[in-house]
Amino acid sequence: MIWILQNWRLVLSGILIIGLSAFFYTKGADSVQRDWDKEMLETAKEQAKATKRNLDTINSLEAVKNENLKTIATLRRDIGSIRVRLPAAPCDRPNPSSGSKLTTTPTGELPIAPQDAFDRFRQRLESDALEADTIMESCRVVIGWAKGGDK
Repeated sequence: MIWILQNWRLVLSGILIIGLSAFFYTKGADSVQRDWDKEMLETAKEQAKATKRNLDTINSLEAVKNENLKTIATLRRDIGSIRVRLPAAPCDRPNPSSGSKLTTTPTGELPIAPQDAFDRFRQRLESDALEADTIMESCRVVIGWAKGGDK
C-alpha cells in the first residue's frame, strides 16, 4: 500500500491507459459493427432489387407464355374448323355457264373428286388402324411380361 501511495502517478497512468484502451477498443468495435451493418443493409437492398427484377421478368415471361398458349389454342381450334369446314354449296345461285340453278336433289353418289378423296381418307384410316392393331399385338407380350405374367 505504501508503494501505491509513493507511485500514485504510475498507477494512475496505468489505470488511465487501461481505461483509454478499453474505451477506444469498444469504440472501434462499434465502428466495425456499424460498417458491417451498413454493408449488410446495402447487400440486402441490392438483393431485394435483383429479386424484384427477377420477379418482374418472370411475370412478363408468364404473360407472354399465357398469350402464346391462347394463340396456340386459337390456332388449334381454327385448324380443326378449317379441316371440317366445307365450301359453301352453290345450290341456290345460278350456274354461271347455263344460267340455271344447280340441282339440289340427291343422286345417291358423290361426285368423282370428293369420292376419290373420301376413299383415300378411308384407306389411310384403315391402314393406320391396322398398323395400330399390329403394334398393340406385338406389345402384348412385353406388357404381359411387365405385369409379371411369366412368373
